Amino acid sequence: MNLTAPVHGRRARVGRRNAGFALLITITLLAFLVLLLVSLASLTRVETQVATNSQKISQARQNAMLALNVAIGSLQKQAGLDQRLTARADLTSTATLRQPYLTGLWESVAGVPTLRSWLVSGNEGANPLSLTPANAPDPAVAAGADEVFLVGEATVATSAERVKLVRQPLVVPSAQIPGFGSAGADVVVGHYAYWVGDQGVKSSAALNDQSDTLNYDDTRPAAAAIANASASGSNWTADPVQRARLRQLSQPRPRSEKQFTSFLPDSVAQLANALTYQQLPLGGGITANESRARFHDAAAVNYAVLVDHSVANGALRQDFSDSTQTASSAIKNYIRERPATITGLQTFHDQKQAESKTDTIFPMFSKGPVLTECAIRFQFYRNGTNQLALKYEIQAELWNPYAVTINASADLSLQFTNLPVVTVTVGTSSYAVDLNAQLLQGSTYIPIVATVSNNASTGITTWAPGQIRVVRGGGGGNVLSVSGGAARSAVANVGTATTLATATLPPGVIPGGLIVSIPAIDATAAPFTVEVKTKGNTLGFYRPAIAFTAATVSRVPPEDLSSNAGFLFGYAYDFRDEPAYWTDGSSGTAGNPPQDPRRTNLGGAFYDASFPVWSTGPADNLGDINQASSGGFFNAAKRYSAFDLGAQEPFSLGSLQHVIGEKPNMLGNTWGGAANDYFDKYFFSTIPRWFAWDPAAPSPLPNRYTALYVAPGSALPAIGDSSPGVTDDSLRDRLHSAKHLLIRGAFNINSTSETAWRAVLGGVKIPAWSYGGASPSAAALDNAHFRFSASAQEFSTDPALAPTSTGDQDFNRGVHVLTDAQVSALATSVVNSLKARGRPFPTLASFVNAGVLAQAITDAGINPAGVRAYSPGWLSQADILTSIAPFITPRSDTFVIRAYGDAVNPVTGETEGRVWCEAIVQRTPDLTTPATGTTNVMTDPLAPNPAKYPFGRKFQITQFQWLSSTDI
Repeated sequence: MNLTAPVHGRRARVGRRNAGFALLITITLLAFLVLLLVSLASLTRVETQVATNSQKISQARQNAMLALNVAIGSLQKQAGLDQRLTARADLTSTATLRQPYLTGLWESVAGVPTLRSWLVSGNEGANPLSLTPANAPDPAVAAGADEVFLVGEATVATSAERVKLVRQPLVVPSAQIPGFGSAGADVVVGHYAYWVGDQGVKSSAALNDQSDTLNYDDTRPAAAAIANASASGSNWTADPVQRARLRQLSQPRPRSEKQFTSFLPDSVAQLANALTYQQLPLGGGITANESRARFHDAAAVNYAVLVDHSVANGALRQDFSDSTQTASSAIKNYIRERPATITGLQTFHDQKQAESKTDTIFPMFSKGPVLTECAIRFQFYRNGTNQLALKYEIQAELWNPYAVTINASADLSLQFTNLPVVTVTVGTSSYAVDLNAQLLQGSTYIPIVATVSNNASTGITTWAPGQIRVVRGGGGGNVLSVSGGAARSAVANVGTATTLATATLPPGVIPGGLIVSIPAIDATAAPFTVEVKTKGNTLGFYRPAIAFTAATVSRVPPEDLSSNAGFLFGYAYDFRDEPAYWTDGSSGTAGNPPQDPRRTNLGGAFYDASFPVWSTGPADNLGDINQASSGGFFNAAKRYSAFDLGAQEPFSLGSLQHVIGEKPNMLGNTWGGAANDYFDKYFFSTIPRWFAWDPAAPSPLPNRYTALYVAPGSALPAIGDSSPGVTDDSLRDRLHSAKHLLIRGAFNINSTSETAWRAVLGGVKIPAWSYGGASPSAAALDNAHFRFSASAQEFSTDPALAPTSTGDQDFNRGVHVLTDAQVSALATSVVNSLKARGRPFPTLASFVNAGVLAQAITDAGINPAGVRAYSPGWLSQADILTSIAPFITPRSDTFVIRAYGDAVNPVTGETEGRVWCEAIVQRTPDLTTPATGTTNVMTDPLAPNPAKYPFGRKFQITQFQWLSSTDI
């Protein structure tokens, strides 16, 4: 039997099955290995592609950084000098431009701006005007193959607001590229583009009102009350009234709610944390859509160097904050003016004699009443001892022109000069009587009673704001009083000045009577003059150019010469009854310009030449000053407030419109002329004088538009002495302060953005403003501009009421409240005027003297008919400038740069990587490297020489970020 065969056969089949499994395993392993190799190859390819892409992006970023550096270099070259001006392209034309958002750069030479460049890529070569707003690519259509958007629809709301430029090629010689050989044309390896945007023409939306955060005591210690020391400051911690008044002195912040309808003013403090414009929607309620719609109109915060543009080559402005170094005596005294006492909302100021210095623009400072009308009349008679005697009476109308109460002085007095020597003939004898000497008999002046114990109706204790009071009486032992002091009678001095004597007249009726021959008074060589004095010092001279005629007057029989009743002759003048002469500096004629009624030397035709009461003939001047309510403009029954006095340190140059000048309200109005250079030359830092202000941890300043600047890597500036007497490099030094400061929220007055101007011209908003003096009320102010920024709250006129001359209300209010429509109309007119001019204003003074804001007020129809021109009820451009002066400039120093770069495959010509970046660039007070010599850090920054510093002041990058295509 064959028993083994089956077994053998089963074993053979099992072996065959095992052999197939091994093959399967082998194939699987091989497949896995192939997959692994493919995966590794794919991974290697991905990594290679990533590395290639990263390299292309890196190359694109390098090209974008190249574009940024070229842009900054162009900006430094073109805009580094002080006398360079910037504005948007649409300033140059009233027509629609293809690309209105290019930034133009002008050079100001002798006050004439000349266009130098448009700050975009393509203009960095030999011709900086090659690309213009007219030939730039149309932003309303899609980008072509060689074009790129620097500002796209992710940034702005409409296609017309975009900025599109031609990509500038970056080429290398073909020999530098492997595989291209040693010869051939240059090869494009990438592109770049840049656009420089002018931030200064936009309003600063991220500013907030810091008034309530002031919490330190800047009052002068009693021990520091030394001669010529700085005035006492304010105790911000203890005086909420002064903190609140800061909102009147200048606009606390741009009115961003005029630009953004979604803006929440109550959340404005949150905006102060916004570092970039893109962060504005994170606070203040501004929506992303509105942010896009206002990209060309608003910024976070702009800054500017404090430059004096009135100087040929530019310089730094000088600090007008209270200092012993302030050059002008009038300005110094005005800045230091403080009330003697304060009661609630009322301030009381003491009189001060005139201080006249060499300043030809603001030559004097004084406080006290103005002599608006004056009369003196004479009578000769025979007294009881048969002597020739003289009786005279003086009448004086005294006006407080200020919007504050003036305390009367017991030493207020009048003195007359240039009265004639008259000849008195009695019978056959003639006697010369010098009226000047006669008035000085027994006293050098004729006092006006200031106070009389327990009899306030007789004396003057105060002049209320705008109040007019009439006094009368004689000289010597008598006084002038509101109750009517007695005329003075005395024996007449006759003869010459060296042989004075008395004249004895015969008793009874004298044949021929008494005849007085009166010579004429010359109107120019020696005019009739009245001097008002306080404490023996001059308060004002009044020299009306009246040619008083010669005259002969007599007392003939049967008149009794022993009676001194009535008067024979007199001299008088009264102020012109034309309000505009005293408030509108543009009125009058070349030979008879208007005058500031407070001038120390008031002369010429300031008198009423129509002579409704008085006359050039001495025999006709025998009446009384008219005190009836119908008695003309200046009248004791009326009140007229025309000027302001400070209650605390000012910080707006616009408030200096109230300093005494040749004409009224010179600073800020079109007739200011050279006075308006002050807007370019000076500023108020409000660095505390007595509080230990620390630059390392700076406390808020009353002027919220002042920002501390510290150069990178530099030490903090010194604070300096409280009353600096020697110039040093410190924050309290008048000359050097601007080296360490910037304007926060700076705004370029050459802006063509209507919405930006609406924010700037929106004035003050105070939800509950207290006013009414001794009987306070509250009112909500919006769109408010102040004429009396220090004392408007002393008036009881409801600010919501429209100005009117009825009841002289237009002279008894200190604030204007506009409607939103009027603010918009102002902005539209300003932009229209700027575009019609077609080039930037080179200085703030040129802008003010051109009357751009005055024209806007007229175009907006703000001042109603019947309101007297330039009365406090008449909104003037000086009032608007009081609101905005601390932050306006004629140029920009903050710019946004959008830069683009891409990388191109040199073989295929395809763009393989592209990037964008954005930088905020700021001009600083620091100087660039000098072309010759070394920098004198004490003097060179104050007025840099363009030959030594051809690139002017340094620009530095303050913010930087990379952008993607979705950010553009």
